[in-house]
Amino acid sequence: MKRAATAAVVTLVLACAAPAGATTQKLSPAEKSLQRQVTALQGQVKTLNTQVKTLKKQVTTATAIGAAALTFSVCSTAATADTFTATFAVIDQIAQGTQGKTYIGPQQGLSDQGACQALRIARSTTAPPTLAEFSALLSLLAPGLVLDAVRTANAAWSAFNPQAAH
Repeated sequence: MKRAATAAVVTLVLACAAPAGATTQKLSPAEKSLQRQVTALQGQVKTLNTQVKTLKKQVTTATAIGAAALTFSVCSTAATADTFTATFAVIDQIAQGTQGKTYIGPQQGLSDQGACQALRIARSTTAPPTLAEFSALLSLLAPGLVLDAVRTANAAWSAFNPQAAH
């Protein structure tokens, strides 16, 4: 819209500045005013274009960080569920050996929709429970690895959410 307005003003200035057959005619005060306005508008358009470019980069970065945070959170939730599942298995194993009872029973695992794999976190539901998944997740937050995790998670989010590619 601003480009169209700028183009209209420039066309008007050019039409006023070059009347038929007069190429060296001096500009009237109104034409000089229009020329100053066009020059000012051109500067503003340049500034706005720079601002838009900066904002696009910031939105891209914010989107990548959001995708990384979501991927990290999904994998962390799955790791927590894995720890509970392994803990429940140990409880049942001890109860079977000492009381001949099963208190909890087998648990169905949770799907992380590929989040842990995207972050290269190995999941395990075998007993005894360990903190390995949590340790691997937290190691992603080490300096220097965060940006790699953001890029990896952003790719994972795009695969997880096909609409994110648009």
